[in-house]
Amino acid sequence: MNKKMKKIAACVMAAAMMSMTGCGTDPAKSTKENGEKLRVFFMDAKTPDVDMVAEKVSEITREKIGVDVEFIMLDDYSTKLPMMIATDEPMDICWTDSNNFAERVRKGAYADLTELLDDVPKLKELLPEDFWKGVSVDGHIYAIPTKKEMAEQWVCYAEEEFLKQNDIEIDKDKVYSLKELEPILEKLKETGTRNGFEIGAKGRHDPMHRINYFDVVQGDFVADKETGKIDNYYMTKKYEEYVRLMRDWYNKGYIASDVATRNGYDTDSSKKGITYVSYAPYNEVQATKYNDNKPLTPIKMTPAVITNQSTCGSAFAVLEKSKNKEKAMEFLELWNTDPEVKNLITHGIEGVHYNLVDGKVEKVKDATSKYLNQNWASGNVFISTLYAGEPDDKWEKYEEFNLSATKSSTLGFVPETRSINDKILACQGVAAEFAGLLSCGAVDPDEYLPKLRKSLEDAGVNDVSAELQKQYDEWKNK
Repeated sequence: MNKKMKKIAACVMAAAMMSMTGCGTDPAKSTKENGEKLRVFFMDAKTPDVDMVAEKVSEITREKIGVDVEFIMLDDYSTKLPMMIATDEPMDICWTDSNNFAERVRKGAYADLTELLDDVPKLKELLPEDFWKGVSVDGHIYAIPTKKEMAEQWVCYAEEEFLKQNDIEIDKDKVYSLKELEPILEKLKETGTRNGFEIGAKGRHDPMHRINYFDVVQGDFVADKETGKIDNYYMTKKYEEYVRLMRDWYNKGYIASDVATRNGYDTDSSKKGITYVSYAPYNEVQATKYNDNKPLTPIKMTPAVITNQSTCGSAFAVLEKSKNKEKAMEFLELWNTDPEVKNLITHGIEGVHYNLVDGKVEKVKDATSKYLNQNWASGNVFISTLYAGEPDDKWEKYEEFNLSATKSSTLGFVPETRSINDKILACQGVAAEFAGLLSCGAVDPDEYLPKLRKSLEDAGVNDVSAELQKQYDEWKNK
């Protein structure tokens, strides 16, 4: 071959190599032409500007990781997502939570991310090891948790001014027992106009009680914090003590006499009683706004605990059927470490959906009707810009909250329940029939607690507890 032919051949080969590797090409142009796109599914209502925001994010992802993104918002998420997973619908990333998470993992819907995380070190290092356990099944990681308040804690709210008027001081660092709320409830009753303990039969609040003594294993099945014994919560001595206290409060008039039938409580702040909520630092700031700006005092009712449910309360999984798993992980790393990407996905476009006022986000009028993506449900909230009115040190307090929390003894334990699912469902049906009324004091526990427990035994509660105990003991001894 003469020199001229060799030169031509070399040029042809070089051109071919450049075409194959993308060297010397514009990543944005290459992405556009090849149509490589990550499809991300969110649990939220579809709004008109979703595609506009996705295009703004794509301008960044094209340059940094060589892909476009498409955002698909799904209302009625729990119904639509399983159907879409079961079809040939292209899917790369989807929002998930603790509901059905393990079941979908074991059915092969979500990709194992354990080894893939090694290629995105910034993402892997984002969370302490314990937090990854909450999105693990059988020792493998299957989702990326939203980095937010990642521990579970319950508090009660009482109006600050009411407490002052009645010389009731609250120690903000102390964890109170339910019994210690009685002086406040007595004063509320004396007013004759205020609500007492604002609970209902439909929305049971016993998780606020159980977390002090038990760690969740599966639904209502719990492990005793001291002994490790697994039982259904409604079969325990602690639950019996609890419902008897609620019945006592009901008889004393601390709980509304029509609690079994009412849908809610009057939101008039002049009638405010004691409410209970799942807590994160500074939640009382937002709660105060909804209370006619009358300050509320949080009363700690439980310690902060890291649980499977709290760490997997909002997460994003990569679909096993995705053809772009590595790129999906690169995008998740970008989303969780790049403030520009996180703020676009959460807040939308500056000047269109919000304006910055003194460095904080102030939504434009009707912004949520144009674009909606809730901060708690997407990516790393610690790198997002605060909303106007939020305390400057909010994220620092969240970090302290997470790091100071205790670890649940069942963190990372996900039992295999296929052999007992029918009995678990039967027990859930029994609880739905009886526990709500017992938990708010509306019925006599001497009459109804034995009925609840007999029905649970008939539903197979002991068989479920025995199987879960066996698996739990094996897991602990590994």
